[in-house]
Amino acid sequence: MGGCVRDHILGIEPKDLDVELFGVSEAESQRVLGSVAQHVVRVGRSFPVFKAWDDEMGAGNAVDVALPRREVKTGDRHSDFAVQVAPAMPFAEAAARRDFTINAISMDPLTGELIDPHGGVGDLRNGILRHVSDRFAEDPLRVLRGMQFCGRFGLEADPSTISFCRGLDAREMFPERIFEEWQKFILKSKVPSKGLGFLEATGWDRHFPEVAALKGVKQDPAWHPEGDADIHTRLCLDAFAKRRVGDPEKDLRVGLAVLCHDFGKATHTQFVDGKWTSHGHAEAGAGPTATFLRRMSDQTALVDGVTVLVTNHMLPGTLHKETKSAGDPASMDHVVRRLALKLGRVGTSIDELCTVVECDKAGRPPLPEHSAGAEWLRSRAEVACVLHEEPKTLLMGRDLIDLGLRPGVGFKPVLEEAFNRQMSGEIKTHEDAVAFAQSWLARGTTDASPRFRPLPTPGGVAQNHEPGT
Repeated sequence: MGGCVRDHILGIEPKDLDVELFGVSEAESQRVLGSVAQHVVRVGRSFPVFKAWDDEMGAGNAVDVALPRREVKTGDRHSDFAVQVAPAMPFAEAAARRDFTINAISMDPLTGELIDPHGGVGDLRNGILRHVSDRFAEDPLRVLRGMQFCGRFGLEADPSTISFCRGLDAREMFPERIFEEWQKFILKSKVPSKGLGFLEATGWDRHFPEVAALKGVKQDPAWHPEGDADIHTRLCLDAFAKRRVGDPEKDLRVGLAVLCHDFGKATHTQFVDGKWTSHGHAEAGAGPTATFLRRMSDQTALVDGVTVLVTNHMLPGTLHKETKSAGDPASMDHVVRRLALKLGRVGTSIDELCTVVECDKAGRPPLPEHSAGAEWLRSRAEVACVLHEEPKTLLMGRDLIDLGLRPGVGFKPVLEEAFNRQMSGEIKTHEDAVAFAQSWLARGTTDASPRFRPLPTPGGVAQNHEPGT
């Protein structure tokens, strides 16, 4: 029942199979399951849930089997329930504790008959999201689940459900549960704009002020004919949904960066000389991005990765313009390597940054989706072999040992100078690096003046990164 039946109706292969047994006690259920499955493990603490599997299936593909139960709310937290197993409970009553009608559908595995006491099949086929009953209020997190369902399946919420959700508050919701719903929204939505629309309609964007702050933020219609920064963000997310690569870690980082990329416009948009501008909004987005994410997650690496993508999303266009002015496609390659190093140090890449930029450009219909800056940066990063990862240091301490040096403080100057020359393009191969070290040792120099151009930012502040910093 539930999500697996919903997905079956939609033609989506269910990843998990949930079964609910009616008319049998807990002891009888365990005995029956033991007669058909090689392994049966009880995992529910407050109410019985069994995982059943055969060796051929493996525990990772276990079927979840539950018994119908009555739950009585005893407190404000989502876990404050008194639970009573009720084998004789009618299915309609059991399904009434579900969140939405599309998840309150069951199928008889023996006959294939759909059991749909709350009209979920019709709602699913008509693209409607509707809560099952007033018991929806027992877990306010269901509002965020509604956000991700609207995004995943392109649903429109029934007015009664929107009204009901507006009366709920995010009391006692654990951050990790909130983040789980946002994660599903980012990784699974086909039309994310519908999810954010639901969040706004229910008034629940008030719990995410960084998102709500985008509403009404003006943009220059010459560059953004689609409307304000909120509309733009929704369209960018729809573009992202078409560009996911299937790697959950990368997709989550990029998707969150697309969601957050214009957070800085809320504070850095002003009307100057007859038009709206938002100079410095990329760098200004660092603070609200980190605040938004840390409210839900303690994953430092994720926060750092998303934040660096947000603060650098204007850089590809800036670098491309500088390259066009110079008239030399390779004139900024040293900066590209430095950028790859900066991104790689927090677990992201130029490839991911370019995807964020491409989504940004795609969120401005009817303007063309093409991003010249992202296209240029991808091509130069591919030439420099740094599209997907940071530059690998060519000269290592072991190379100096092989040349007869004993490890010590004298290693640092030559390694730093070799790395600087590698970043500038003077050293291209390991052989080049070793040859440089040999010449360094032969002349006995201690001069380690860097020969690279610092990495610019859209705000004009140079950034100098030494190896290992």
